[in-house]
Amino acid sequence: MNEFLKKAKEMNSIYLHVKSNIQLGTFQMRKRDLRLSDTFLEEIKVLPSTYEKGEYFKFLETYGTHYSQRGTVGGKYELIYLLDNQTLQSHGFTAEDVNTCLGFNLEATVNVKDLAEATADFKAEQCKTSGFKNTIEMRESGVVRDVVSLIQGGTTATLTKLNELLSSNVHLIDAEHYSEWAATLPQAPVVIRQELTPISELVPLKIPDSRIKKVNLDRAVEDYVAEYSACKCKPCLHGGTVMLIEGKCECACNPFYKGDACEIPKSSFIPVQTATDGNWNCWSSWSMCQNRERQRTRECNNPAPGSDGKSCPGTSVEQGHC
Repeated sequence: MNEFLKKAKEMNSIYLHVKSNIQLGTFQMRKRDLRLSDTFLEEIKVLPSTYEKGEYFKFLETYGTHYSQRGTVGGKYELIYLLDNQTLQSHGFTAEDVNTCLGFNLEATVNVKDLAEATADFKAEQCKTSGFKNTIEMRESGVVRDVVSLIQGGTTATLTKLNELLSSNVHLIDAEHYSEWAATLPQAPVVIRQELTPISELVPLKIPDSRIKKVNLDRAVEDYVAEYSACKCKPCLHGGTVMLIEGKCECACNPFYKGDACEIPKSSFIPVQTATDGNWNCWSSWSMCQNRERQRTRECNNPAPGSDGKSCPGTSVEQGHC
């Protein structure tokens, strides 16, 4: 990902983002008498009753901050293609032409059969209508400079094949490859959508100091999320999107800017104003406990929305029990 962002900052680039979920079924955990592993129970027992951040963080890194109460199983893929805008323009092509030739036209939850049917008549004809003879010609044109892929689900053999294709830079990954991958999902599905419950809810009441350890775990989750949140990062300029990658703040710039903070115009021909979507700053500390209630706040100023950009999603105030 770091190399991908480096290329994007150095060149006149635009992004093509494609994604899809393939749904196989749903599940729901029972609320009482869940069977917990002996190892998990032993780890809870040895947690200190006093809040020791290091010990609780170690527990969370082993077992997670939440568990799935209910959800959907299947698979999903997400790809971000880095396109050379100058090469696109010189050929008279658009990002939509690239998308058409690759065959990606699904951005919704589908089943495996639908994905297979959607890509059955893909290939040459779609490429011709988009301006390319085939995906080989598109690759050789230099339009696609790089791609990052997030794939969840499917057999190891299929995932290995896709990763080899991505790393070889010989073949472009297209919808046909993902149709082959989707066919293996019944053998190796993953959770693609879930309703989460705090890990503290799994602490059995019969464990000594169970109530105290529940409170400590909830506190540890808040501290853990705050420590690894992108809200700590300085905002990117000119509508760039901030990301926290391996503990380092990075900016994904829009097509008109580049640089570490999206501060450098790529050319003199840029819009007068670039829309900036709002992003939340970090949560404040919790207020004092009153009548067993407390609250914390955050501000939509990291950055604030500007030039018709979207406001921050969600609420600026959170209530909690204490």
